[in-house]
Amino acid sequence: MDFIESIKQDVNINEALQAFDEKSKQLFYEKLEEYNRRFNSPEAQEYFHHLVADIMIEYSKHFEGYNIECIYRFKSPQSLANKIIDYISRPEKHVSLPDNIFDISPISDFFAMDIVLTDRPSSFHSKDPEINELIQEKLDNQAFIAEMQEFRERLIDDEFSIKPEYIYDVTKKEYYKKCQQIIDRLIAILPPEATNLVSKYTHQRESIVETLEFIDETLPADTLVDIEDYPSEGQNEVDFFELLDTFSSRIYDKVDLAVLTKQVNSIFSNSEKLGDFGVSVKDFKKKRAASGYVSNFVYLQTPWGEIECQLQSKNQYRDGNIGESAHTNMKGKAIKGPRIPNPQDANEVKRFKSSVAYIAPKFYVAKMDDVEQGKVLIQEYTHYKNLRKLLGQVQTPENALLSYFKNLYSLRDRIFDPSGGLQELIGYDINKYLKSEHLAQIKSHSLSLSKQTEQSK
Repeated sequence: MDFIESIKQDVNINEALQAFDEKSKQLFYEKLEEYNRRFNSPEAQEYFHHLVADIMIEYSKHFEGYNIECIYRFKSPQSLANKIIDYISRPEKHVSLPDNIFDISPISDFFAMDIVLTDRPSSFHSKDPEINELIQEKLDNQAFIAEMQEFRERLIDDEFSIKPEYIYDVTKKEYYKKCQQIIDRLIAILPPEATNLVSKYTHQRESIVETLEFIDETLPADTLVDIEDYPSEGQNEVDFFELLDTFSSRIYDKVDLAVLTKQVNSIFSNSEKLGDFGVSVKDFKKKRAASGYVSNFVYLQTPWGEIECQLQSKNQYRDGNIGESAHTNMKGKAIKGPRIPNPQDANEVKRFKSSVAYIAPKFYVAKMDDVEQGKVLIQEYTHYKNLRKLLGQVQTPENALLSYFKNLYSLRDRIFDPSGGLQELIGYDINKYLKSEHLAQIKSHSLSLSKQTEQSK
């Protein structure tokens, strides 16, 4: 089933379209066709594979000691259709044109990528005032982190063992005082927008204060911790080890994100090759959510339209996928996985694969090759992993999700066609692509469309 037909058969989308007038319905299908050409076009996908590879090569060439990964995706048909409906339904997303016609603002995330900083050298000073302030904040907290790490060694026998055993020679009052100190510092460094996270830690702090009052009133001062004070037994929501890891990560993440943002902005602003791709910076935004989600966004203008580029540290990326600020913790982010077919029923398998292609984005991950210098390895996600990533980021009861994927994983080779190829690109491939007639035609077509749009306005 092709892109447009699959959308026409979506009951929920057809129901949403019933509220539209004819002009809006026409715009909906026009935008579907327009973005379908971008989404399904082999030319567009080739362009973005080369663009991502060039970004990574430029970065590795100019910033020795730093390493990044690019995780990127092309939007699913269902998600794109819902986005268009959303934009048409919101007056603030409308663009007025002559003759009583309206358009909608460009959808910037039909293609989107995360640039994730995975490794970096230690930073002790910077000429950049903002970055240097964050470095000083990190350095000011290092003595505290060292003190807490030393205390941690009094709680377990071997912090590098896969089976560390708890030690019971610190007092309860010491333990909870240390937890309170970390929480106080953690709350102080959280962005003000992280209201949900602040509330969580404030609640934990209040619980600690009550516990300390109980200890003072009812127990001898030298009462030692016992197993009930440690979270592994499920008796206590306060976890010293988790608090220390979270605090340490957030201190280092603030510096890492600021450095990565500065580096990437420099690449996009100064790279001649990226200019040859027809790429320019259109906008820059910071996102700090109530959940504690942290990311910086760069919006790029390309011959295929505006695209979204998200910058994060490794910990911030993980947190947005499986941590405190993951979509699984957000209301309104719910989706049900299609019913797993009987692998012996060809029609069921066909319908299931069509459903997956309809709801799941197409993901890729790009890394620098550790064997051959200057080579980028681009791995395509399998159909199974595309679905796994989609459903893993939305609200689904955990037990049901695990059961669903345990079943699907055991049948994946009997349901899905072999997929998930590996592509290799080096500087030669990039230079060859930049000189191609193919890219020249894309840029020429883009320039023509831009002029038409400006004239219509």
